[in-house]
Amino acid sequence: MKRMCLILMAVFLALSAGCGPKTNDPGDIAALKDMENAYIKAVSAGDAAGLAALYAEDAIRMVPNEPPIKGREAIRAFYEADFNLFGNEETNTVEDIQVVGDLAVVRGAYTNKATPKIAGPAAIEDSGKWVAVSRRQADGSWKFAFDASSSDLPTGQSLYPGGADEQAILKIEMDWAAALQRNDAAALEPMMADAFAENRAGVLTKKKDLLAGMKAARAKPESVEVWNLRILVFGEFGVVNGRGIVKETVGGKKVVETFRFIDTFQKLDGAWKAVSAFLVPEK
Repeated sequence: MKRMCLILMAVFLALSAGCGPKTNDPGDIAALKDMENAYIKAVSAGDAAGLAALYAEDAIRMVPNEPPIKGREAIRAFYEADFNLFGNEETNTVEDIQVVGDLAVVRGAYTNKATPKIAGPAAIEDSGKWVAVSRRQADGSWKFAFDASSSDLPTGQSLYPGGADEQAILKIEMDWAAALQRNDAAALEPMMADAFAENRAGVLTKKKDLLAGMKAARAKPESVEVWNLRILVFGEFGVVNGRGIVKETVGGKKVVETFRFIDTFQKLDGAWKAVSAFLVPEK
């Protein structure tokens, strides 16, 4: 009798296992690999809408140094903001796939070269690892439910291109150079804190005086370029190191000035503002 019970129990367990969810089905694994290939193609093409389509409606994306990005539309907006500032060359290696029923966990490694879409700034190169959880949809397709990534670089060296603070500061630098080139005081004014001051070769100029000089058209800029930008964020403060060149006409004479600069930013009422600029002309 005892032996019969053991046999019946073994049969029951075997049947139960047979009725359980599928694990690591080859078709599912192939579909998930295709998703990762589609992800890389969309990143390289700067296709924010195509990337968002790979995510479930309620998906969550987690990137370093900022809160989770919740929902397909927010994820699309995140990628669009990134692609407006950077061109990306990314590689993606799938290292493991585990599928149980309608859920899959995929992990791997990445490399990324993000080149700012402004003349001069150096490209940002990064490498790291990622994990993604995907969920089978009602139509049988797979969508990302949530994913996360982290850099392999030391904290002081890594700069995630998609980071909201770094992006916001880089955009200000781009807009700043464009406003100076147009001599557009109205566009420049909201980028600066009220206490902003510029120190150019030991000459201190406050915000109101700087804007007044632009409005009076004391100089007529021809071009303003910046390059070799390095952006670091420390809580509510950000620092940008870089080089620049200004070509302008002053008093009927053409002047070309190259300089190194340090711009300091502070987050005030939720928005980044420039609080100081320190410029050293290069001879």
